[in-house]
Amino acid sequence: MAHRRGRLWPAVLAGLVAVLPARAHHAAASTGADASRPLLDEAFTLAEPAQVVAVITASCDTCAWAEKGREAAVLGLRLDGRYSQDVPLVQGRGPAVYRVSLGRLEAGTHRLEALLDAVSAPGARGVSVAVAFERIPSGAAEHVALAHAPILHQRANAVGRFTDVPLVMYYEAAPLPSGMRLDYSVVFSNEDGGTPPDRLMATWGRVTDIELVYSVELDAKGAIVK
Repeated sequence: MAHRRGRLWPAVLAGLVAVLPARAHHAAASTGADASRPLLDEAFTLAEPAQVVAVITASCDTCAWAEKGREAAVLGLRLDGRYSQDVPLVQGRGPAVYRVSLGRLEAGTHRLEALLDAVSAPGARGVSVAVAFERIPSGAAEHVALAHAPILHQRANAVGRFTDVPLVMYYEAAPLPSGMRLDYSVVFSNEDGGTPPDRLMATWGRVTDIELVYSVELDAKGAIVK
């Protein structure tokens, strides 16, 4: 997850397995709609504590990353009535899937809401959202990776601009004599004020920015060593 002025971008981890998808709830609105009215309001129930991933399928009729003023809509997520994080809809018109970590939740009924955030591009209209939920119990390998996923803090000078947007977070697991190490990396949309695009293409064959965020070492019992 990533943070900007008290807001969080989502932690999206690759390699997670769907455990128990709930029914999808669908809603639609545009940037001209009442910002206090959720695009999505969906309840789900956990029989036991678990890490939860929201599998969001979203469309935006006019979103176009290459067009200034229509780059992307941004969803603001609320979990159980409290702000959770933001999800920039960077995959264009869609429909496209965004897998978002909601963190560890206790057993019981929870509610996820999605609203259109004010930092959405002004020309990004016709947003529709559906969601299903994955429950990752404590015994699953992905549970450990989600439990240690980092929170990213976006720089203040990037707020309200579609630059350095985190596109996907992934992790790599390496065995150690006493346990394991998890390395977390993030793919960003580009380097803001960093290497020019032509140099990036010549050197790496891409214009995205891939950064190691941090590593955590765990012992055989799963306790943090370093």
